[in-house]
Amino acid sequence: MKLLDDNIFFNGIYYDTFSEHYKDMLELYDIIIGMIKYENGVFSFFNGLGSDCVFFYDIYKDLVKLDLFEKYGLKCEYKNMVVDTIDNSTWDGITKNYFDCPVFYHPMITFNHDM
Repeated sequence: MKLLDDNIFFNGIYYDTFSEHYKDMLELYDIIIGMIKYENGVFSFFNGLGSDCVFFYDIYKDLVKLDLFEKYGLKCEYKNMVVDTIDNSTWDGITKNYFDCPVFYHPMITFNHDM
């Protein structure tokens, strides 16, 4: 937290959220909000929330967008990236595959200057 104490801000932050729970993400948002530049700062993360099931992946996409807007006034837009399909045998021997959706929702989070 020394960066916050020293008033150091970033143009962009990308966080690898592999194996994070949503409650961990909420704690991360609390920190990130004070670290990105208001004028042009951007935050993104590996969006794997619920990504082993298309239904839950879509729900988390909307939940992230809603939480970021309501709690922090941030705008979250997603770039949809089509994922090449792979043979299911890729996951043989793996207890839980970490991504099993046809589209990756890449989040781009900025301050909402329209408010």
